[in-house]
Formats: sequence, structure tokens, C-alpha cells
Amino acid sequence: MANFGTVGLDWQQRVNWDRLRNYRLERARERMKAHGLSALVLLYDENVRYITGTLTPGWNRLKPGLRYAMLCGDDPPVLFEQGDIGFQIERHSPWIPKENVRHSYAWIKGAAGPASQQQVKKFTNAVLQEMKKSNVSGEKVGLDFVDINLIGAFKDAGIDWTDGMTPMMEARAVKTRTSRSACASSAPSATARTGKR
Repeated sequence: MANFGTVGLDWQQRVNWDRLRNYRLERARERMKAHGLSALVLLYDENVRYITGTLTPGWNRLKPGLRYAMLCGDDPPVLFEQGDIGFQIERHSPWIPKENVRHSYAWIKGAAGPASQQQVKKFTNAVLQEMKKSNVSGEKVGLDFVDINLIGAFKDAGIDWTDGMTPMMEARAVKTRTSRSACASSAPSATARTGKR
């Protein structure tokens, strides 16, 4: 078991973040395949973070789809990012290949009208493009969030989609020793800030 602390040391193994990120990614991929899916389109913060190891900025939280990620077949995840945050991802998250950071095509979920439809069409085309690159075109894709615009666009594009939240919940339910160490190292600072245990 790692010793708890928030500082990395060269002489002591603490939380092994690379191992945690790799485990999470492969756990999500394993659950994806177990559900008969060839790809996942993830719009919820917790799922994007789980497969990419990146943090959603506060102003993007609770707004599924402002930034999102895809996991296709055995390829590394692709992160669709807001504006210039992509440059920060390249700087601070070197485990995401530079060529796997894209511009996101976002719309306010549930909105109607030509602008929303235009963005959803771009989103859908990007999904099709990533699936083609990973040789999973025409195969089943899971989504963790959907709205009426997306249902119509996926239907028009012939995308075979289903529930992608269940495999992600299954993946995230299992905590490894490294996951527990990460939680234990962050709990004292949360307790200090809130005064609650």
C-alpha cells in the first residue's frame, strides 16, 4: 500500500498515477467490449476524466457535451476540447497523444433550431470520422448522454447506438488499491476544508 501524501518523492512509491490512468482506460475498454460495443462517446465529466485522466474546468461541469471523449476499439481515447484548453491538455496531460485532441462541437443540450442542428451534425460527423479511423464504422456505439437533437442526427447518419452509461458505471464501480490510495491521499485535505469526516 502506498504511503499517503500529496507530494511525489523519488525515494518512496506513493500513488502511481500512470498505473491508475492505464487501469481506468483498460477497465472502460473491457466493459465496453463486454457490452458488445465497439466505441463509446462520453459526454459526462466523470466518464471523460475516467478514460482520459483530464479534469473538466468548473465552467464546463454539469453541461454534458461541452467537452467529450471517444474510445474506439483498441485505440487511445480522443478528447474533444473547448477552445484553447486543448493547448493546456498538450502541456499538462502528455499521456493523451497530441494528435488525439480535437475541437469540440458543442450545443446547449435540449436546444432547438438551426444552430443546434448544425452543431449536432458536426458532432455526428466527427463521431463517424473517429469510428472510421479506428476501423469500427457501422458497429455499435454507446453514449452516456443523449438529447432529442442527437437522436435525430444519429438516426439520419445510420449510427447504431445504445446505452453507454451502464458499462462506464460498471467500470467505475471497481476500485483498485491505487484508486483507494488516491482517495485516501485526498480525503485529509477535504476534511480540513470542510471540517467534516
